[in-house]
Amino acid sequence: MKIKHAGTLGKDGNCHNGYLVLQTDSVSTTLLSRDYKDPIKIIEEKMPRPKINQIGNLLTAGANRRKFENPQPGRVIATDGSSPALDTCSGGGHQPKIMTPAMTTEADYRIRKLTPLECWRLMGFSDEDFHKAKWMVGKEAEEYLKKHPGHKKKRKQFEKHGRIERTSDTQLYKQAGNSIVLNVMVEIFKPLVAGREETENV
Repeated sequence: MKIKHAGTLGKDGNCHNGYLVLQTDSVSTTLLSRDYKDPIKIIEEKMPRPKINQIGNLLTAGANRRKFENPQPGRVIATDGSSPALDTCSGGGHQPKIMTPAMTTEADYRIRKLTPLECWRLMGFSDEDFHKAKWMVGKEAEEYLKKHPGHKKKRKQFEKHGRIERTSDTQLYKQAGNSIVLNVMVEIFKPLVAGREETENV
């Protein structure tokens, strides 16, 4: 294993960490406490930028017009493009909005909010992960009702549907916005784990 230089951004060949550019298959130089200011750079293939196809904005016309040209809460995104970053919208009309074909003959399309489940899917979580966060079922739900006998609403919910709401939609939207995309995190850790295994085998 060795350090493979791709070049430097410094003048006169300055190879200080802040100016150093490494190849992607290189081992890293020693990390310094000041690297947060000028981190080491790597050279990699340019990736195509994801295309977000925004159709319009619900808050930039008529009485709804805001002082911002394109306020985020009103953006309507087409389903044939990439998703913008999710934030901790927490309800109140701030949920991401998409345009889909209408389900009636009265209109060609409709604008609707993404559901909490759809937001969790965008963040890379499975439906099973979502439902575990959303609902209490089985023995867990029964134990909850024993500890909280006064919660009549939740008892009725359990008797009717066999489950109890653990987390509100507002909090589920917030959790999705606070999360890191699971698939991205896995790809970040792959080379770190592979590098550790190579080091242990030396």
